[in-house]
Amino acid sequence: MRLIEWIEDIQRNGRYTFTYQEAKITFPDKTAKAIDMSLFRLMQQGAIQSAFKGFYTVIPIQYQNLGGLPPAMYINDLMKYLERDYYISHLSAAALHGSAHQQPQEFYVTHNKSALRKTKKGVMRLNFIKKESWNCSAVERKKSDAGYILVSNPLQTAFDLVNDHNKIGGINRAATIINEMVNLIKYDKELIKQQKQVTLQRLGFILDDLNWQNEADELYNQSFKMKKPKNRYPLKSGKLQKGYSSRNRWNIVENTSIEIDE
Repeated sequence: MRLIEWIEDIQRNGRYTFTYQEAKITFPDKTAKAIDMSLFRLMQQGAIQSAFKGFYTVIPIQYQNLGGLPPAMYINDLMKYLERDYYISHLSAAALHGSAHQQPQEFYVTHNKSALRKTKKGVMRLNFIKKESWNCSAVERKKSDAGYILVSNPLQTAFDLVNDHNKIGGINRAATIINEMVNLIKYDKELIKQQKQVTLQRLGFILDDLNWQNEADELYNQSFKMKKPKNRYPLKSGKLQKGYSSRNRWNIVENTSIEIDE
């Protein structure tokens, strides 16, 4: 059997990934150089792609013109290969929850352990965001075309968008997506307890500013028990605070105005 035939069998069995080690075990008579050359030729033909050192994706014909397999179809296998916990997050999670204001050429994954560099595969850029730990209630299991994937629920997605607004295009992009998802958000006391105070205050201010009064009230009551938060934080991080008011119940410095895309 040739390497290409083995890869075609993998795809017929509903898999879209394999490792270099698997190839070596399957073809014990082939030298490492021969396997490397075969893999290189298949990559040149667009049949496979190296998603990470020693980890490959099989690219069906319908995805070859797109530059590669959608990350949601292999991210679960990749994270297992890297021995990391993970969840699809930020803009990518929002898109899976139905947000129209996504960024299709960016894919966001939150993971534990050591940092991973951004990488570009075809037209898609993978953004890896390191996080020490998270509550299991922050993550949902969703079915994909290649099995199951782990995705942050709408509440955790909103927290991540606000907390990392400088990584996803700014506070206005975060607010735009939250505005679309707010009806899906279900408050979870344990999940709220795990968030940074600045994240809670910023999200609450955004909800008030967007006139989601009931949702803002519920977050306020669960977060601060009707007491105004003491710490003063800027709405937009990295921008000057001096000269801006924080006369709102969230004690957020209004150093920028929120403008969402309709």
